[in-house]
Amino acid sequence: MKSNGSIAVILKRAGLAALLGLPLCARARAESGRPGGIFDFGAGARPLAMGGAYTAAARDATALYYNPAGLSMMSNRNLALMHAALFESATYDYAAYAQNYAKISGAWAVQLMRLNAGSADGRDENNVPTRSFSYSETAFGLGTGVRGLFLPFLSLGGSLKVLSRSLADSSDTQIGFDAGGQYGPLYDGKLSLAFSIQNFGGFSSGDTADSLPRTYKLGAAYAVLPAVTLCADIQDFAELRLGGEYLLGQGAIRLGYDRGAFSYGAGLKFLKSFQADFAMTKHETLGLSSRLSFAYFFGARAAAPPKVSAHAPEYLAKAQTNLKAREYVPA
Repeated sequence: MKSNGSIAVILKRAGLAALLGLPLCARARAESGRPGGIFDFGAGARPLAMGGAYTAAARDATALYYNPAGLSMMSNRNLALMHAALFESATYDYAAYAQNYAKISGAWAVQLMRLNAGSADGRDENNVPTRSFSYSETAFGLGTGVRGLFLPFLSLGGSLKVLSRSLADSSDTQIGFDAGGQYGPLYDGKLSLAFSIQNFGGFSSGDTADSLPRTYKLGAAYAVLPAVTLCADIQDFAELRLGGEYLLGQGAIRLGYDRGAFSYGAGLKFLKSFQADFAMTKHETLGLSSRLSFAYFFGARAAAPPKVSAHAPEYLAKAQTNLKAREYVPA
């Protein structure tokens, strides 16, 4: 197989050039494109409808994707699923499960992502047909978030992710680490601030020298009214994302802005434990695509994450222990 000719064919067939750049080619680093393009497809229709501005608002299983610190703010364990039919025969699937710890304020989560670009007829550099081939990416993630380790309002989290890519006879594996924090909610539960660093370390192996790009995000979420929340993210101090959500009983309407493109969507909670969300996003080159996701919350979903006051007995007990030991500064 001639890698350069084959890559050009599958890019044309699947229509993913702008999204992935298909950086995988045998024994050579791609001239363009971004390794780890699977991590740009999002997790959950709710965040996507809000432009992906979810760094400070993540408080469910999808927090492992956006900011692992948000796992500490979960109300109860939950499962998230999403499927997307992309362009031509390409598909994207996402699944995540998160569960609270029993004795500390925090949770752990796992996630699985799968991008399949379908198959194409190969051609060499002389445009002579060769055998058909396919391209796919599979990513696995594991992480945790804990609240109140250093400050009552501070949540910290971290995660590990492993990405495997395969193009015909070529393949590689990339490993990255994410870290994040959330602070709040402040001002009577209205304001939350957050940061995340994606791929701050890692390594790769296989047929390429690609590595996952490091990304920095700052985020804020503010409840303007009890039913209206506004969110904002800045990525790499250059790319702006904005989002808003308006609650209507058990439903919600959402709008978003992501680097020059607008998105919108809606959501509905039903049967106490189920949630369905829809999002319509627009790519600057490939046009409109829709996302549909489902979430299940084990037990009736709580109206809000645990408040800081819920942890007061724990902090008082620690202080009393320190006082008895005459450790006055920690107390």
